[in-house]
Amino acid sequence: MSATTNRSLGGTEGAVGARRPLAPPPDAAAGRQRRRPLVIGLGVALTALGALGAAYLATTTTHAQAVLVVARPLTAGDALSAADLAVAYVNPDPNLRTVPASRKEEVLNQHVAVSLLPGQVLTPETLTAGFLPKPGYALVGVPLTALQVPAQPISPGETIEIVDTDTPGASGSKATTFRVRVVSIRSVPDTDKTVIDVLVPDTDAASLVSVIAGGHLGVALLNNDPQAPAASGGSPAPGATPAPSEAG
Repeated sequence: MSATTNRSLGGTEGAVGARRPLAPPPDAAAGRQRRRPLVIGLGVALTALGALGAAYLATTTTHAQAVLVVARPLTAGDALSAADLAVAYVNPDPNLRTVPASRKEEVLNQHVAVSLLPGQVLTPETLTAGFLPKPGYALVGVPLTALQVPAQPISPGETIEIVDTDTPGASGSKATTFRVRVVSIRSVPDTDKTVIDVLVPDTDAASLVSVIAGGHLGVALLNNDPQAPAASGGSPAPGATPAPSEAG
């Protein structure tokens, strides 16, 4: 009887012992407790870093300004066209004066005072309202009356031919002509004259000024459409100067 009771108790003890979970080693539990603050601290640091990065990006985007930059190479004296300009976003810098993108229409047809490369920021110092002839060219003003110009209006950028009408009319001789490009047109107050500023090679500037001083000249408006066919039956007059291709 005693033996049976002991086996039963032993079996009970064995069953209870099988259900009891094994306690982790003391060192493992302590290690997890030590690592837990480190993981929490690392998570807090990463969260703070992300917040700072987001704040920086938001600040940068908020304060960036749209400014004008150069889109293609420009040489000193070039007149600005819409194709010469692009828009970039930069952060304000007290040491850098920029031209806001909103002023694009204002700067068109102004001239650059220095050569510029694509990507350079346009600044007020790089612009000039006056025309700067490129090396090898001269700017000459030609005063004309309404009788000396064609009925078709002349516009800046067009090519015209200035004819010396005082050339000796010997048999077979042809008038001296200067093919030039128009830079600007201005009226003379209280007169019927208009001054056309033209760009000419500097080697012809003195001759053209001499013709202008004589007052015997006329102006012909040439075909400025490069796609249009040339008129037949004509030939360049002796002494004619090709129109400058380096207009600013």
